[in-house]
Amino acid sequence: VRCVQETGLIALVSTLAVLGLFVGLSYNEQESSRVIDESTFANIHEVRTQHFFLNLTVNFDTKTLSGSNTLTLQSQTRRLQQVILDAYHLEIKQVVDQNFNMLDYEHVTPTSDQKDLGQYLVIYLREPAKRGEIFNITIFYSTAKEQDTISWLEPEQTAGGKYPYLYSQCESILCRQVAPLQDTPAVKATYSAVIRTPKALRPFLSANETDSYEDEDFRYSSFRNDIPIPSYLFAIVVGRLEERQVGKRTAVITEAEQIDECAKELEDLEQMVTILEDYIGYPYVWGAYKIVVLPPSFPVGGMENPLLTFASPSIIVGDKSNVAVAIHEIAHSWTGNLVTNRNWNNFWVNEGFTRFLERKGAEVFSGKEYVLLDEVASYPEFTAAIRSVSYTHLTLPTIYSVQISVVAVSLKKKN
Repeated sequence: VRCVQETGLIALVSTLAVLGLFVGLSYNEQESSRVIDESTFANIHEVRTQHFFLNLTVNFDTKTLSGSNTLTLQSQTRRLQQVILDAYHLEIKQVVDQNFNMLDYEHVTPTSDQKDLGQYLVIYLREPAKRGEIFNITIFYSTAKEQDTISWLEPEQTAGGKYPYLYSQCESILCRQVAPLQDTPAVKATYSAVIRTPKALRPFLSANETDSYEDEDFRYSSFRNDIPIPSYLFAIVVGRLEERQVGKRTAVITEAEQIDECAKELEDLEQMVTILEDYIGYPYVWGAYKIVVLPPSFPVGGMENPLLTFASPSIIVGDKSNVAVAIHEIAHSWTGNLVTNRNWNNFWVNEGFTRFLERKGAEVFSGKEYVLLDEVASYPEFTAAIRSVSYTHLTLPTIYSVQISVVAVSLKKKN
């Protein structure tokens, strides 16, 4: 820890490499997908996604996304005969190869001991793919009305009260309900998309918008993310949304009725990004940083989707006292979004290093007293988490008296 404090992300990333828990490590053919990540059905030891392209229509009447996903895949084995993808609560209509030949497939519901992982799609290739061979597969499908990833809101559930709204939450293994793919943090891929929405509504994705046009009834928006990401960082939000720049690289997105309030509360986003860049010593590589303030039904404080952080409206209180959550989500731009846990058993490393960076950033932005009070307030949650994983034999230190005394002395000196 002392090393990380002194040298920032260089020592941090070195520590992660030593732990050997992250994406990008070598693996061999004998290492099965279940060994790499037990939360996926995909045969990632045999084939890997390089890119995926979503062409989807948003239908608020049926509460579905429909269209296609084209995956660019690379064989990792000498004779690849099938591709297995995670695909849950999806209606699979057709599968074709890059020459538009129909491919046979099976949509499988697993045995009861694996039912929490959903379903999987087995696609049979017409000809085996050689090691290193790159090829495309396109799956035509639609999502189910009953699923857990997309929240469909009625107009009365929004700030404006006139238009419907949707947002996604793919972490941890829910992207398989949005599209058939290799739904595991062990695989990172670039992606692009074309999203068709009602003309009055605007979509945003965890990617850069590259084009947009309208016809009489619909809006067509194109997106692209050229930095490989795991599937859980795919995100989409659609609504009567407005975007406002608050810094050179930073912007706030929300409904027009609350854009003034949200933009004012989050006007320091650029400073937060710069503080973390300076401490880490490695640039923010994503280009823009945008934060979406969602409706009250969003179930968590924040979600670190690259280029499109999701935030609860509970952080907007009028005095900037709750915006520290933004520092945490910005920190994920390095630890989590660039350097990622290989499987969900090691997700604690993602969050642990991000929490460390959050407090380093918060100390500069809000002061040391704020960080000390945050440590005191968080301590019961920390001890409960430790004991919840059966480490009941540990004697955990009591920090309250020491930390509160430090804060009290510090505040007294200031006053």
